[in-house]
Amino acid sequence: MIREFHGKRPQIAASAFVSEAAYVVGEVYLGERSSIWPGAVVRADFSYIRIGDNTHIEDNSTLHYGPEGIDIGNDVTVGHNVVIHCRRIGDQTLIANGAILLDGAFVAKCLGRVLKRRPTAQEVLGECARIRSHSALKDLDLLRIYWYDAPPATGVIANPVDGKPTNLGQSELYRWATSLHDTLEMQPDFALRMGEVSVAPSWTIHTRELRAIAQQKKPLQAEDFKPRIEQKGVDLRIGLDIARLALKQFVTTIVVVTGDSDLVPAFKFARREGVRVYLDHLGSTSIKRALKAHADLVLQAEKPGAPANVEPPA
Repeated sequence: MIREFHGKRPQIAASAFVSEAAYVVGEVYLGERSSIWPGAVVRADFSYIRIGDNTHIEDNSTLHYGPEGIDIGNDVTVGHNVVIHCRRIGDQTLIANGAILLDGAFVAKCLGRVLKRRPTAQEVLGECARIRSHSALKDLDLLRIYWYDAPPATGVIANPVDGKPTNLGQSELYRWATSLHDTLEMQPDFALRMGEVSVAPSWTIHTRELRAIAQQKKPLQAEDFKPRIEQKGVDLRIGLDIARLALKQFVTTIVVVTGDSDLVPAFKFARREGVRVYLDHLGSTSIKRALKAHADLVLQAEKPGAPANVEPPA
């Protein structure tokens, strides 16, 4: 829809295109071969909005500013679902949204291996800042950071050897996970996507202890056993969110921090929908080739807080 406002009507170049489902109102100037697509709102009620040549305002984006007006240059693409509230955008610019999806257990394991302890919320946020500083992401507006995890297990379980009870809700792991989740949840543009946790009736033996027992270096003891606690539904939520972000065209780029090759189908789906998928494996050496092969870009850092680099092709 193209509408006049206070006596000023949009001026549309003959070679430009405006979708019938867009809303363009007031003192708008649209240059040659430019376009405004369904659901976009270009609202020039306070002052003018000037859009240059070969510039494209994609679906569901909004342009609106104060009395100074907006000048958008030539050869600019404003991606899907972007809100423009600024004075000027230069030539040959891409304005788009991105999201960062973090596999919480994987991130905690990788950072813990480097730090020799469980990471703090600030160290997790530092990794997010490192990712956002990458040159391939510097022009993207952040839609949201998603942290995928499960709540820590609770309840009292008994050791199968000596019957000693353990209250999982009073463990150091429980306190760390609860504090981490509480802190991350309160960060701006940060969302927790939580699965479930399952405590199996069977126990396992620590790998290190099992090796020592097999070599007859020590007898089997109660402390050699650990409960089997598994996360459920976390990978499913990551895959579903990748598909949702791609289908709804909420973002143009998704960064996934994971080592799980089960997400390859979700990577493929998003790329078929036109979304760029970047992988950050935090320097893990156990990543399957398929996960890298179906990412548009692989990021890596030698240590937490280090600048992100592009991994060379295999």
